[in-house]
Amino acid sequence: MIIAKEYRRNRNGEIARREIVEVECDKCGFHWKTPHYNRIRKTLDTDLCIKCRAKYRAKNRDRHPWEYETKKIKFTCINCGKIQFKNPSYIKLNNVKYCSLKCRDNHLIKEKYGHLERIFDKNPNEVAYLIGLVMGDGNVRKSGEYTVRVGIAFDYTGKWLDMMDTIKVILNRLQIDWFEQPRKHNNCKMIGFALPNYIMEKYEIFYHGDKFSHQPFPSKLIWQNINYAAGLLNSDGWKVRNSFRFCNTVKSIVDSFSQCLSFSKIKHTITHAKGRLDKRTNNVGKDQYTVYIGSKLSVKLKELCKFKLKS
Repeated sequence: MIIAKEYRRNRNGEIARREIVEVECDKCGFHWKTPHYNRIRKTLDTDLCIKCRAKYRAKNRDRHPWEYETKKIKFTCINCGKIQFKNPSYIKLNNVKYCSLKCRDNHLIKEKYGHLERIFDKNPNEVAYLIGLVMGDGNVRKSGEYTVRVGIAFDYTGKWLDMMDTIKVILNRLQIDWFEQPRKHNNCKMIGFALPNYIMEKYEIFYHGDKFSHQPFPSKLIWQNINYAAGLLNSDGWKVRNSFRFCNTVKSIVDSFSQCLSFSKIKHTITHAKGRLDKRTNNVGKDQYTVYIGSKLSVKLKELCKFKLKS
């Protein structure tokens, strides 16, 4: 009901339509203010506040909103298998196949790179050699949310052209789309390609940025393959007469190289040199670890490796 007050009235003595009146709920006693024309055109016989009107309509409604689910179309997400219900117009307009944008992105990544996992499993030697090169002269950068961009640097002075030809053959065999960056201001040439995150996670080398900070250590599938050591030697290794040497500042990479040699029963020694002090900047350099392989065991290493080593 309307609270009795002095309101502005028209010629007929009725309250003006635009006059703000104070109304009291007939059920709960709540007071609110509204223009008089809102009360004139009300459909209920009593004055009810917004909460009491909602309860009244819900009580007298034939069907509840959640009962209209039977009219919706049932569909299954093609990525995770989750079942949902959507209106027919929504499915027709948006061509719904996924329950969320995350499922859509994951499914599209698997469609684009799904063949790599099967091919990698069939070519373990090539994968081990490739990861050895990445751990040596390679770099990993973030490229979007679901992929990383991998680059491997090669000396382009003409001395190691056969190594570039070898990695191109390996990438083609693994069906990886690679590209060759032009040489700029140095004697190195870069071969780059993109890999999905789940492939990097499978071999436990998912990182991006500085290797010294992340200390990547490949999985057993990699370091138990002697071709991983071949990739590291062809990147950060060199040959002195008939023996091989390998040097790196990342402790985890040196440990994985040592475990790979030990698994193949190739004896070796490791030396540790502390970083030097730069008197100009007062900064201490990174520690260096060098692995030495004797001449007799270097011959055995060549026989075990599937790919040609530096000569």
